[in-house]
This record gives sequence, C-alpha cells and structure tokens, in this order.
Amino acid sequence: MQNDSLERSLLQSEIEAFHNWIVRKGRFHERNWHLNFMFKQLPSKETAIKAMMRDEVERVYSILLPREVRRPHSCFAERQMPIFVGCPDLPVLKRDKVTRRLVIANSGWHFNGVLVLSSFSRGKFDPETDFERVRHLFCPAERRLERIEPTRIAYGSMADYSMKALKNGHVDWDDILILPKSQSELAWGDP
Repeated sequence: MQNDSLERSLLQSEIEAFHNWIVRKGRFHERNWHLNFMFKQLPSKETAIKAMMRDEVERVYSILLPREVRRPHSCFAERQMPIFVGCPDLPVLKRDKVTRRLVIANSGWHFNGVLVLSSFSRGKFDPETDFERVRHLFCPAERRLERIEPTRIAYGSMADYSMKALKNGHVDWDDILILPKSQSELAWGDP
C-alpha cells in the first residue's frame, strides 16, 4: 500500500514537472494548443490501437512541421520546432449522444496532447482554422484519423488533463509521445 502511494506521488510530481516545462516553454512560445485526435473504428487489440493512433499523430506532425519550420533538420531550427507531448486517452463520461457514439469506436480510445508552436517559427500554421481548412491533408478519407479538435490554451498547460490516462493507470510512460524526436532517433543507418 505504501509503495502504491509513493508511485502516485512520483507520477503527480512528474506531471507537475511536465506542466512547469510547458509553462516555461510558453514564455517563449506564444501559441499553445491542446489537441484531441479522434479516430474511425480501428480493427485490433488495445496495443495495436495505440500504435495506429501514434502513427497517425506522427503523420499529422510531419505535415504541420514544414508549415512552421523552413528547414527542420538544420541546426538553426531548434528554437523554431513545434513541440508536441501527448498520449492515448479514454473519455470522461458525458451525457451527449455524440460522445456515446465515439465511446463505442475503439472502446473510447483517442489521443490527447499539447502542441507548443514557437514564436520564432514561420508562424504559418493556425490549428484553429488550418486543421479544418486543409482537412484533406490531415484527415483524408482513406486514413484512420476522423478529426482533430484544437483548443487554445489561454492559461496553464493542460498537462494534467492530457495525462489523465497516465494518472489513472490506463497507459504507461512508454505510451507517451514526444515530438520532435531527437536527432539520434532521426538518424538513418546508425548502428
């Protein structure tokens, strides 16, 4: 029992550190967004559903990236890179019919995260309008992603909400997605 409370307090302190990191980044990155990714029915088990969702979120990030950073692999692009941190999530119970329909799809699994757009970047991407304006790129009919719901973060970081599945034990730290990946993860052919 004592071990369980220790794990909960450690988890809470890690989420608090994530919150502080986002707030600190927010001082230099003026455009912070909470993103909710909703998916069509995915045919598989829970681990495969999480992997498919992760792939779609990475694909969306790769489409968004050149709209914000002219040369993302340049050593000068570090301050311009958009940052995304998120994880798979389960819905909070609500009483509207739309939520009930989505709960049935994928047993309710969706993906939440925080997107921090740099004030040093090109600034050509506005999640509030562009996810819908170029929907054919982000959510094409042949892909698994149904829609992306952006919410501007006016105060705080939304870290606690974005990581609620981690707090509730539905996902673990291996399910957390942090973008951009490090240069070592992007390197081709390294042993």
